[in-house]
Amino acid sequence: STTTVSGFQLTARVLDDDAGCILGPRHFVDILAAEPERPVLAGEIVDLRRSGWELDAALARGACSAAAWCARLAEDRPLAMEALRLRYEAFLAARGPCGLDPFHTMLIAVPPWQLVVSVIERLRRPRCASTTRRNGNGG
Repeated sequence: STTTVSGFQLTARVLDDDAGCILGPRHFVDILAAEPERPVLAGEIVDLRRSGWELDAALARGACSAAAWCARLAEDRPLAMEALRLRYEAFLAARGPCGLDPFHTMLIAVPPWQLVVSVIERLRRPRCASTTRRNGNGG
């Protein structure tokens, strides 16, 4: 499926990775946000400079935690980003802000979906894939 924006065709994307690629079996993730525009999520620097968001440490931690939970919410199957957004919103509605940090280890702010997507796009994992399939002729 595609979306047209200002005359450009945008291909739908899916989150397609292992559900535990960030959180692991313990549902815990280490997030350091001393520099909010470059938080460290599970040992990986997430460069959020020029992401369009004015970040503080709580919002950066919330966005990183939400990205980690989104990998879990995809349940080991390719899931369109729009469907993932609906799961994320249902997750927050059911668990509230504490769902993003069930062990109450850090001060977090609930991030908007667009910021969560910014984090996902800047991580090596979870992987996002285009729904466009290439044919055997390279096109």
